Amino acid sequence: MTVHARRYGRWCREHFDAIAAEGVPAPRGGEPAGQALPEPEPEPVQPAAEQPRG
Repeated sequence: MTVHARRYGRWCREHFDAIAAEGVPAPRGGEPAGQALPEPEPEPVQPAAEQPRG
């Protein structure tokens, strides 16, 4: 196991244990989802302001 795999595994455990501690139920495969959250509208891309060349 590489160092990266160990770090990733540790991060996953800490991250998902924290979510579980908040009491948010994890989605389970095969079960219909509850109320679906509406997807946010994508924001239009603003053109970058032209930089003065000097």
